[in-house]
Amino acid sequence: GSFHLLVANEFAGKDLEIFNEEGQIVYHGPVAGNDSKIDLDVPKGVYFIKISTAKASVVKCIIKL
Repeated sequence: GSFHLLVANEFAGKDLEIFNEEGQIVYHGPVAGNDSKIDLDVPKGVYFIKISTAKASVVKCIIKL
């Protein structure tokens, strides 16, 4: 499946990682822009999105139903 990631302009081009509940990276790449479409073929469950900049990291939780 795919989803849209809406972020502030300051995160465009920054490092994006998506982890599963076990801490395994299921996606890694740059944030394409402030509205990015991400194709992610993973089973149902809880995932964590981490975007890192030089100053800080932001982590958010998503649930695939």
